[in-house]
Amino acid sequence: MLSSLFRINTEPSKGVIDILKKTTLGSNGGLYQHLNTEARVLDLDNPLFLTLERNDKVLGNVTFCRRSGHWYIRYFAFQSIFQSTGKHKSRAGGKSKIKNELKLFFEDALKTGFKGEKISEFYAYVDPENVKSLWLTEELGFKTIREIELRTFSRVAPKNKIDVVRSGDWSEIPEFIISRLQKKDYFFLQEFMKGEYYVVKNETEEIICFAKITNLDWRIERLPGKFGKTLTKVIPFIPGINRIIRPKKHSFVIPEGVYIKDNCSNLLNDFFNSILAEEKRNLILWWVDPIDGLYSTIKNKIKWGVLNKLIGVTQVNVISKTLNNKSETSKQSFHISGTDMG
Repeated sequence: MLSSLFRINTEPSKGVIDILKKTTLGSNGGLYQHLNTEARVLDLDNPLFLTLERNDKVLGNVTFCRRSGHWYIRYFAFQSIFQSTGKHKSRAGGKSKIKNELKLFFEDALKTGFKGEKISEFYAYVDPENVKSLWLTEELGFKTIREIELRTFSRVAPKNKIDVVRSGDWSEIPEFIISRLQKKDYFFLQEFMKGEYYVVKNETEEIICFAKITNLDWRIERLPGKFGKTLTKVIPFIPGINRIIRPKKHSFVIPEGVYIKDNCSNLLNDFFNSILAEEKRNLILWWVDPIDGLYSTIKNKIKWGVLNKLIGVTQVNVISKTLNNKSETSKQSFHISGTDMG
């Protein structure tokens, strides 16, 4: 049972939006903030906001997106007085009253549900280099069930290579696009069929390329690495690179549900290049499961661009909490929502 300091709502309060706007994300070195946070929060699918409040001030928030019994933890933000500092666990550790209450909330929800809704799982994404987040998830009883990858596709001057069409009319998408995605773990149709997508058709009107897209903007406070702080200040003056990395407004495109006929690497290269040209952006961030059939076929055949040469492939952990604390990896590939990553 949560104490009187906690509130549960289906609409975000001004205090919740304010604390999320101020939240700095990242790992030991790389730090960034989301821009356009308020619009993102208001557009969440079936959200629930669990907030910690004192004297009418929001001190912390956990935001869930409720998806057919799978609750995705979209935001987990608490003021610094409740967080560990440095590279060590907080002194309060698992005995912290707040952490204990949250842990009980998760466990009770899995056992008895929430207001008549059965909950089979809580899940989230965690940077394995973010020690604070990993410790916190361990204290709350989460387990890593999958490792996904972040790939960067960058072009200093992207060009339209093929005739791409942007649309938001999901009634035009053929069944085979959706049916192949429904075979993936953590694919939720109602959440997916929001926003817009790009398609390419051949001379017989057959769809040969498809990707839903999400445009995002971050403000980079510090780049990863030993010289990250210095690079953040220097990069705006380096020709070429300063078109891809813009610390004050780092803009990029996230694709998901990507389909390329015959898993053709040249076609994917042209497709991504053309999307960047149309969106007037220079960077694609693609979170993808390493066992995905398309990705595993083309990953060594694509010219990923200069940013990939600088930072390589980044790993992200999928963490889960269930009644049985499952830890096995599914044989099905994992669908990563673009809106979840921004």
